[in-house]
Amino acid sequence: MPSGILEASSARLLDSLPDAAILVDPRGAIRFVNESASQLFGYAPAELAGLSVDMLVPRAFRRTHARRRKGFGKSPRRRQMAAAVDFECVRKDGSTFAASILLDPVVLDDETWAWAVIRDVTAASGDLDRDRRTNEAFDAIGQILATSPSLDIDFETVAALINDIVPWDRISVLVRDEASDFLTVLFFAGEAIESVGAGAALATNTSLAGLTIERKEVQVFTAAEAGTAPEGLSLAFAVGYEAVMAAPLMSLGETVGALVAHTRGAAGYSPADRHDFKRIADRLAGAVESARLKDRLRREAEAKESLAAIGRSASAALVFGGEATEFSDLVHKLVPNESIIMSTVAPDGENMTIAYIDYRGMDSIPGWERGTVRPLKGTTAGLIMKTHLPFVQNFGSAAEFHA
Repeated sequence: MPSGILEASSARLLDSLPDAAILVDPRGAIRFVNESASQLFGYAPAELAGLSVDMLVPRAFRRTHARRRKGFGKSPRRRQMAAAVDFECVRKDGSTFAASILLDPVVLDDETWAWAVIRDVTAASGDLDRDRRTNEAFDAIGQILATSPSLDIDFETVAALINDIVPWDRISVLVRDEASDFLTVLFFAGEAIESVGAGAALATNTSLAGLTIERKEVQVFTAAEAGTAPEGLSLAFAVGYEAVMAAPLMSLGETVGALVAHTRGAAGYSPADRHDFKRIADRLAGAVESARLKDRLRREAEAKESLAAIGRSASAALVFGGEATEFSDLVHKLVPNESIIMSTVAPDGENMTIAYIDYRGMDSIPGWERGTVRPLKGTTAGLIMKTHLPFVQNFGSAAEFHA
């Protein structure tokens, strides 16, 4: 290297640069490298001194690189030699990386030399690729929601696309039950959790979905925060999930439910994941509300059909003295119960006869058997006959019920 080209102060300045800096002579030989270049390419500075700069590109591109380099010598000007997406460099160990390279000519001893400033843009390329995949997934979700007759048909497909944006091991949609303090699992994909499958009911006041609906914003809890998380997440953390995230589903200003994702990944969910998950929930909200209304209509139709069937089976049992097993099963399906009693009232209005009784999930009660005649006064049946209204009473224990 010609004497006096680099003063000690200039060398220190170059060594402080975060990007690799290489000085190349007119013949393509490396004459100076800063510390960042040594670290980036995996060579000691002495190993790079005198090495052809062509050796820093993969073997398959060295001839092409040499022609480009000579062309630069004939027409020297400051320029970007290659973009990150189509230029590769190779390290001493043979590994490659995407690079952005700035070339700047400098005249030394009446010859044109060149400074090459090299930046590893592998991470930036990865970010661009991730952004591209995310946008493609959002577009695909939008197309499905615009053309699908029902989200229950295509939820698995939508869930797979969501996984390209925000990783999950389990994902579910929960909707509000306006008639109770419970949420219903409308859809789920991925890993199953015992007792939390499709159709399961979760208490609003102990679930993450309930908290999300109340606050109307994305909520995230990690296993490390289990002590402050909603009580309903204890099962999720107990079976090994590292983080759970929920986003509100808003339709026409109303929170109709929540989108919930579980992950076993140790990294949990980042702020970027939260932002993207909210965008996903906003896109799904309208389709979820339609699916919720469809599910409500289906359940109402099933309830009407069940009530009609219950009426038919009850009449048959009373008229023909059958066991009314079908009646009991139908009632239990519509309204889960531990026992069911069907009575007839005597013409005098003072007594009732137990026409049918089924102790489905509890011990029988002495004096309450089929055919037993009991006074109406002081009984639930008597109160119903008097008020002509349904009656509900919750008992703290079986003993209290027996009393």
